[in-house]
Amino acid sequence: MLLILLSSCVYDKATYLMYFYQSRNLIIKGESTEAGNLWLGDYDSARNKSSLKADKISAVVTAGLGMKINYSAEFKHKLLPLYDTEV
Repeated sequence: MLLILLSSCVYDKATYLMYFYQSRNLIIKGESTEAGNLWLGDYDSARNKSSLKADKISAVVTAGLGMKINYSAEFKHKLLPLYDTEV
């Protein structure tokens, strides 16, 4: 079981994920509209096209295998077929 200590409160993994997990996080905020932003997100975030559009995301890089995401011409898309395993 994963326990996380925050502000003198102890949360189990399920509670932490329910209240604190974000499917997409802003990693680098662009200094101008031309520079854009860098986001890091999970599979569900990548599939949520309306949310991608709301955050003005125009290009997506998918790193993984077996993820069925079809953007057609809505977004620029690059697939990196990377295999991940637990260590």
